[in-house]
Amino acid sequence: MSKFEKVLSCLDEGFSCSQAIPFVYGPQWNLECETALKISAALGAGMSRTGNICGAVSSAVLVISLKHGHSKAGDTQGKERIYSLIKLFINNFTALNGSVKCSDLRL
Repeated sequence: MSKFEKVLSCLDEGFSCSQAIPFVYGPQWNLECETALKISAALGAGMSRTGNICGAVSSAVLVISLKHGHSKAGDTQGKERIYSLIKLFINNFTALNGSVKCSDLRL
């Protein structure tokens, strides 16, 4: 089963888009499945049904940070690297979808 199919399966089980992304992608960087579901639970529907930033986008940022984020205080180069990667992700997502705001993305 592809990662995309796993995300869809997670959604079919009743989890939110914000939970599906770290549930599927997080274990690659030692994020336990239960922890992934819990830390991303409130991000769904644009931050707890407020329609703000898409939960899938927020969770993708978490997963990108798991892979590329810095973990040492004072690592300004690492901080700039992750900020740059996230800006690129947000810009690309917006270019493809028109927005990162849940209320703009939902039909």
